[in-house]
Amino acid sequence: MKNLSIKLEKIAKEIDKHPYLKLIKFEYNEPLTRDDIRDFVEAEFEIELPAQFKEIFTQINGFRLEWEAIATPDGNYIDSALEVMGRIDIQDLYTIFEGPRGNEWKDIIWTDKMPSEEKEEMKGLKPFDFFDPDDGGYICLALDSTNNLANYMVLRSVDYNIRYLNIGIETYLDLLLHTRGYYRWQFFLNDPISDLYNFQVKLKQIKLFLPGYFPDANLAWINT
Repeated sequence: MKNLSIKLEKIAKEIDKHPYLKLIKFEYNEPLTRDDIRDFVEAEFEIELPAQFKEIFTQINGFRLEWEAIATPDGNYIDSALEVMGRIDIQDLYTIFEGPRGNEWKDIIWTDKMPSEEKEEMKGLKPFDFFDPDDGGYICLALDSTNNLANYMVLRSVDYNIRYLNIGIETYLDLLLHTRGYYRWQFFLNDPISDLYNFQVKLKQIKLFLPGYFPDANLAWINT
């Protein structure tokens, strides 16, 4: 993805200037050099990252965006319980592989109490976007049996366990920016979670509010 930082700045300004939205947080980390990636990530974790993946982190090494609605798209009162908001929390590259505690996400994604087969599968998940702190919701990269990145993403949450998504990181980032990180939009991807709490209500809300606040929003990605 080209011009990632410029696109993010544009989205943050769009939200900040919107009369019915409040920008809560927008911050990003300085980019890495290709030498940084080679010496401190690929060498340490014995992995060769795809060129397109490395390109992302040579532009920006993780970023966070949070916003909330303060009124409906037509300016009326909005109940905060509706959770009309957005959250993006892309981890920096080192944290993706090492985890925030330096133990490769132990006791966050996997534990020693898991059956060995499940444990190995979970250790192969590397959180990329911590989109839902209330439910331990992550969009993860996945390492295959040869320690290479798989060409799909994985949704992992406490309540809904593991969902394999048939999209890669480039498509995920495109949709992430397109939706402006609308809260829990990931649950309506290729395998929608119909047992999501208040599924029909949440589906109706995202179809109403997302294009209401962002007129260019296309909902064709919703697979339901």
